[in-house]
Amino acid sequence: MTRLVVGVAGGTGFIGSACVSELNKKHEVRLIRAPRFQTEARSLVALREAIDPHDAEQYAETHLADVDVLVNAAGLATATSTDLSSLMGANAMLPRFLARAATLAGVTRLVHISSAAVQGRGTLDEGERLRPDNRYALSKALGEALLRDTPAMEVIRYRPTSVQGPQRDVTRTLMRLAESPLASVATPGDDPSPQIPRAQVAHAVGLLADLSRRPPEVVLHPWGGATTRSVLMDLGGKEPRAVNRVAADQAVALAYAASRGMAGLRAHARRLDMMIFGQPQVDGWLSTRLEPIGDGWLRDCRREIRTAGKGAQR
Repeated sequence: MTRLVVGVAGGTGFIGSACVSELNKKHEVRLIRAPRFQTEARSLVALREAIDPHDAEQYAETHLADVDVLVNAAGLATATSTDLSSLMGANAMLPRFLARAATLAGVTRLVHISSAAVQGRGTLDEGERLRPDNRYALSKALGEALLRDTPAMEVIRYRPTSVQGPQRDVTRTLMRLAESPLASVATPGDDPSPQIPRAQVAHAVGLLADLSRRPPEVVLHPWGGATTRSVLMDLGGKEPRAVNRVAADQAVALAYAASRGMAGLRAHARRLDMMIFGQPQVDGWLSTRLEPIGDGWLRDCRREIRTAGKGAQR
């Protein structure tokens, strides 16, 4: 493998820092400062026009000189946020800005870390179907759409599913839910749940940054083998309640109906749906290229969270 210069925007974040560690094994890695944007633009046209060409040109000269591959791990990963201006700036405008600057700098490939949330409910795949069902997902979907027309450079839109780790608030929240009486699954509890550790996301990014490989334009992270029952068992340490599928479907439908028009609640309804029913997905480019996750990683998360909690109480 040729040693490349790989720039990582957002390289100090939860996912970005893991990507930096993985990429450092084979390449020269540069931490790239990602500019912070807020925007009132809400359409593709308005988002394109919000980018100052001079700023992109200056950024290319000062940040991306000699970079072969740029990884965009920056953005806001707060699914429950109602601050649409910040979400649009970080998850939609920033990717377009980086792509424009990277094109000017002669970068060969941009690996943009998107999210499987852009496809909403239903079966996840590597297609262009975008059906976001909350503000976070909408901002990510617009970010993807803005990257479809970058002809001078390869752009890989990588869609991780639900990334978990003991450092992440969403994992600690899910663990508290798994330990509570509310932990429930639709019978029999064997629906696939798309939960993955950040270390495997970093490994995937390492494969996508390798210019000797030719991934498709959209790459979905593969299913790791978790089920709705196993997720709650591993994080909660107890058997979840099994609910009749008809009753479970009615409960989820009620949650979605109650959240209609309320941006802050929509993401919580989606989380309830994921906990009870999981989400199916099709195999993709990474399915035969990543090593299996194996069992026990969510139990490890639980153990680390509990250990850290005990340490904080001393």
